[in-house]
Amino acid sequence: MKKAIAFIIPLLIIALLLPGALNAQNEDPKPDISVIADSLNSLLSSIRSSPAPDPRLGIDFIKYVTETGISSQHERASEIYLWGLSGEKISDHKEILNDELLRLQPLLSDRQFSSFERKLNRDQPELLEDLRNFWKSMDPTPATSYNERLIEHWKRIAYSKKYFNKSNDTVFEADERAFTYVKYGQPDRIVRGVLQVSMGEMQSAARQLAVTDYGRQQAEFVAQQAFNYHENSPYEVWIYDELEEGFSNNVVRMFGEIPETGFGEVVVLEDLIPDRAFAISKRNVINNFRTSGFQVLYYNPGMILQWIYYNKFSTTDKYYADLFTDLDYEYTKMVSPTNIGSRDQSSALRFRSANEHQTRILLNEAPEEISTDKKVLDKIGADVYEYRFIDEGGRAYSRLIVESDPKRIFFEDLSLNQERMFGTETTVSAGSAADDDVLGWYRFSHELTVLDEKNNVIQRLENEPALVLDDSRYEEKTTSVFEIYPPGKDQRTLLTTSLINNHPASRPKENTSFDPAVRSYSTSGYDFREPLKTNRKDLIVSDLVLGFRDDSSAVGDLIFPFVVSNNREIFQGDNLFVHFEAYNLVQDSGGLYDLNVSYNIEGLSKGLFAEAGIDPLQVSLDFPADTPQIREDLEIESNRLVPGDYEMIITFRDLNSGNKIEKRIAFTVLYNN
Repeated sequence: MKKAIAFIIPLLIIALLLPGALNAQNEDPKPDISVIADSLNSLLSSIRSSPAPDPRLGIDFIKYVTETGISSQHERASEIYLWGLSGEKISDHKEILNDELLRLQPLLSDRQFSSFERKLNRDQPELLEDLRNFWKSMDPTPATSYNERLIEHWKRIAYSKKYFNKSNDTVFEADERAFTYVKYGQPDRIVRGVLQVSMGEMQSAARQLAVTDYGRQQAEFVAQQAFNYHENSPYEVWIYDELEEGFSNNVVRMFGEIPETGFGEVVVLEDLIPDRAFAISKRNVINNFRTSGFQVLYYNPGMILQWIYYNKFSTTDKYYADLFTDLDYEYTKMVSPTNIGSRDQSSALRFRSANEHQTRILLNEAPEEISTDKKVLDKIGADVYEYRFIDEGGRAYSRLIVESDPKRIFFEDLSLNQERMFGTETTVSAGSAADDDVLGWYRFSHELTVLDEKNNVIQRLENEPALVLDDSRYEEKTTSVFEIYPPGKDQRTLLTTSLINNHPASRPKENTSFDPAVRSYSTSGYDFREPLKTNRKDLIVSDLVLGFRDDSSAVGDLIFPFVVSNNREIFQGDNLFVHFEAYNLVQDSGGLYDLNVSYNIEGLSKGLFAEAGIDPLQVSLDFPADTPQIREDLEIESNRLVPGDYEMIITFRDLNSGNKIEKRIAFTVLYNN
């Protein structure tokens, strides 16, 4: 509890900071600062006096902060919320936790929700740990105390409460639109309207779907019945385009007035049609006849409404267009003379059932949730190149070389904020070198975070490389190097890139739950390769690191005496380098070790060496040593190599044991323009 109080006490100064802390939505009048101050002080008083973590207090605080728009307190709100879930008993808070599970339901799989609900019903205290771990798994910045995704979740709840007010009978104190909004955020498109159908449209559809001349004569009767069942009700169609990479289908959700239940989610368009419209009675049978070989044919107003509704919404999105095509095909097939007996009162209901099933499949395939804050932030990708080695103590580790290209996003942000930051006199454009006055405000970082199975941070490595913004023939990237021992079996690794603009006058393109200084943020998982075997009886050779050096790169790379070429390309005339490490060499009678390295370079395209009028390169070298490990760099004069694709075959032989290993590495020589 002392630890909790330690970060809560600084909140006592909130009332003094409020004038600069409020960040209300633009269209709303500013809240009364004194009222907010009193409310926050009341909450703080309850938190300070709480003898143990209380989920009610954490929920009340984060709810109030997000509803009033006090963005400066988002970080503390996420801390207090998680503190409230750090207790050991749930029996005193079952009602509060049940509501919280319902608020979380849009983000959970059915299995997760059932598991949490079962633990709540059984008073199992590990539910609190499960909830904390869930939010840790959602946290885009797990190495910090601020959980941006948690704040985004509660901001969506606050938005729903304010704007989705057809009813307030959900746990979000809003109507059913809140569930989808909390799950996916703002749709890419919203189509609003009123479902209006004229009597003429009803008659036209009835005549089109009639089977016989007699049926067509009775079209006006069935059209009138369908018209009586129809209501001109308002609707909204929410369309999410490609929610995430790899999921190509649109997610379409519809809301409207449902007969007998009121406003809610329309899972299928048939929800807008009263069930009795599909029922068969003497009043709505308009074509009931028997002919040789045929059964009784039924025709009802529900089928008319079904066909019209899908036809109308077919222009809204491909989702509805495909459904109407299927429905129209089925109905057209049923009105053909050879299938006249196949239609009965269950035809429309079978289509409805199939439609519901298909809709459930699409929703199950869709992402469980989407963070629009992460989605709208620009992303700077990272290419990771892993090289495996063994340290002095015989433990396998990896060197990760991480490369990013932040030039485009850097110059876009600078263009947006240049006047705010420096006035109109300073001009920096893409492709030019930015001076120290400009670069001093920006910070780019690569970060590796290792998490355990409960999403606790095990290890965090961060590097802030110098931004590489000018163009060169090597297409040099902004690069970090990490030395890291591969994580354990139940651990995972996240790689994060971020670009920060710390200038106080700068502004981001989009307002998000992230710190306003963040200009780019991207997180992805990284899977390590199988570590090198550390059997001390066998000769082991590390991964080969290929690079080059010329006059302009004489200093070399971050950890090697040459520039590493991760894409394995060098320019003609640049000396080729290969770094290797050999382990577990056998000692001779004199206490020495000796490794022979022989290599030859072969052209992967026929005639490369003949074209240059030279013989293929073949070299053999000995490396005596006084330790069982050797770390060396081969330097190869490559001015004899003409542009093309090559392969180097290197054989490592322990001269004392006779053990040998062969490794191959392909590379390309480019024209030196």
